[in-house]
Amino acid sequence: MFGTFLKDIETARTLWKKVYQEKAENFHQQFTKIFEVAAVSCALITGIATSFLLSSGDNTALIIVSSGAFVSAFISFTTSIILIVMVNSTENRNVIRFLDEWYQYSYVPLVGLIMSFLLNFVSLLLFIPTRVTIYITPAVSLITIAQLIFHSRIRKSVLKYGSEELSIV
Repeated sequence: MFGTFLKDIETARTLWKKVYQEKAENFHQQFTKIFEVAAVSCALITGIATSFLLSSGDNTALIIVSSGAFVSAFISFTTSIILIVMVNSTENRNVIRFLDEWYQYSYVPLVGLIMSFLLNFVSLLLFIPTRVTIYITPAVSLITIAQLIFHSRIRKSVLKYGSEELSIV
């Protein structure tokens, strides 16, 4: 599984190189937009985690889980900002080199965002009454799994499109 993940990182890096070669003048905007969305999402999730922390009282489990959500979102946020600043500080002629050296870190915001979302969901379950938790947990769990499957399928398709076209060229 880890080997597949590393292969996907390499395929995605190659795809971003192709995007750069097609439209070098728009590359910084395209690359930056992804991390801007991640940064805003992380800021919102950090706020939600903070609100759980402020209203946790003596609930140790809620404090621990909300703290984990906060830390995960914070790391994702700062990584997104660093990637935005650095890719925009990179000259067009050095973008390929930047991708070769630093692309693997672009997964930190996405993975951290998913983790912080899931930890915030667990915080919600710890915060609300148990009888409500029993009713919403199955539905939200199924929706979350469906979204992860959807993301995985569409991502594989996009990577496949890029690698098929790369092999044609």
